[in-house]
Amino acid sequence: MDENYPISLSGKKVLLRLDLNLPAVGDDYRLQAVLPTIQSLAASASRVVVVSHLGVDGSQSLVGVAKRLNDFLPITFVADWSALDDPAAFTGRVVLAENLRRDPGEMTHDEQLARRLAGWGDVFINDAFASSHRRHASIVGVPKFLPTYLGPRFKLEVAELSRAFQPDRPFVVILGGAKFSTKLPLVDRLLKTADQIFVVGALAHAYFTARGYSVGQSLLETSFQLPASLIVDPHLIWPSDVLLRDGGGVTRATRPAEVSSTDTIVDVGPETTAKIAAAAKLARLVIWNGPLGLFENGYGEATAAVAQAVASSVAHSIVGGGDTVAAVRQFNNLDNFDFVSTGGGAMLEFLATGTLPGLEAING
Repeated sequence: MDENYPISLSGKKVLLRLDLNLPAVGDDYRLQAVLPTIQSLAASASRVVVVSHLGVDGSQSLVGVAKRLNDFLPITFVADWSALDDPAAFTGRVVLAENLRRDPGEMTHDEQLARRLAGWGDVFINDAFASSHRRHASIVGVPKFLPTYLGPRFKLEVAELSRAFQPDRPFVVILGGAKFSTKLPLVDRLLKTADQIFVVGALAHAYFTARGYSVGQSLLETSFQLPASLIVDPHLIWPSDVLLRDGGGVTRATRPAEVSSTDTIVDVGPETTAKIAAAAKLARLVIWNGPLGLFENGYGEATAAVAQAVASSVAHSIVGGGDTVAAVRQFNNLDNFDFVSTGGGAMLEFLATGTLPGLEAING
């Protein structure tokens, strides 16, 4: 019996759902996170059929990911799914099927597609935490037709993120992003357990406009109005200063109330950076999702400083979200975090609700 599963997988064909939706083949932290799962199953099961998506519309191929996987273990790439429908038609202990989203039924939760995928295995293992907030055929459909179990990485994600529900204190959250409306359930949940939630990036612009300040040319979710209760909640910490780029391209730090109509907010200011860094150094748990500024456009000073502060603190540090992970990696601090979540939307939904569609679909 494999120590990760309650049944023996010896002699069985395993259908393994992974999230190999890599930002670039060289940016493969998601692949590295699940590589032990593939290697373990390859040693015990008779065959492992790996399925994943890549990109949004199915136009991209997983062939590049297959080549990268071949750096670690022999893998057969199957572009034509019909080969998988006949188990005797090919050989190979580990198989990677072409992009799931080549079939539109994946995203529409088509039952016929789920049944077809289930035909490729005797057992289904979901180790795709980062995709399990979606009600897709390979996430919630396949478990209707096969005994289903969580993979070890999925279990680890759940255990690590569940720290937010009964946290060691002080518990500090750093939360960025573009749309506050999508983060509202998360903020409501975290306010029950977090000591401080630092709201940064474009999320903070909702607060500035609620206070009557201009955000100039900065990104703003115009259809969203920040609830009055959040404006005055003492656990929510808003930037006290920002770094802006004026119409002439000059950058300077200023108070949010002093942003003009031609300015663009590109980062938090040094005072806010120092506050977040100080809180991180005193924390016992830090969860971070969302860069502090437009690091991808060269405005990453605050993000770099906070990454260093969190990485060097005694806090148990958790970081997630593709942009945040990319930023922390860029500043050479990723290996100094205690846990790097593979999830973006899945991380946020799990923190907000304590569950995911992929979790609820498990029947084993």
